[in-house]
Amino acid sequence: MFLLHNSEYINEEFVNEIFKYLKPLLDNVNSKYLILSDNYKLKILFSKFKNCVFNINPITHLGVHSTLKDENIKNTLIDFYLMCHSNKIYSISSYGHGSGFSKWCSVIYNIPYTSKIILNA
Repeated sequence: MFLLHNSEYINEEFVNEIFKYLKPLLDNVNSKYLILSDNYKLKILFSKFKNCVFNINPITHLGVHSTLKDENIKNTLIDFYLMCHSNKIYSISSYGHGSGFSKWCSVIYNIPYTSKIILNA
């Protein structure tokens, strides 16, 4: 199974690839990392790292044909606001085009950006 939109299952191989890629960052206890994801179960996996912070709030994909709720839009915009104050953005996506949400935040606010595509296994 694949994780997306708070689904019940997380592909273990996909998660392992994420943590393998992020290990050098997460081992650096002198830096703090804001974890943004559309999957709250994935965020919780970061709780074992003391240098990671995240919120468990419902968000929405603004560019997708979906039912938009005011609370979810507010939470999504808060994520964008927090991200725009970052020193660097690391994006991991299972989509071949990556994440426009994080990419455009980096462009608008001139934040260094690194993108990694991990196709769901």
